[in-house]
Amino acid sequence: MNKEETYLPEDAYTEEDIAFVKELVESYGIPEGAAVDCLASRTVEEMKVVLAFLRRYGHMIKIS
Repeated sequence: MNKEETYLPEDAYTEEDIAFVKELVESYGIPEGAAVDCLASRTVEEMKVVLAFLRRYGHMIKIS
């Protein structure tokens, strides 16, 4: 990823959405495009499930 982080245009998403994408990218090595697609295809409850799973098991699947 570039040195300059983009994540999401702040005017189009909530702070929670930006934090979701940022965590997927920085903590789990998921490409930004895939993280944005994940955000776009999930409800708030589903995003909570995704994060709960990754927080518990993400260290096993982290991409370097």
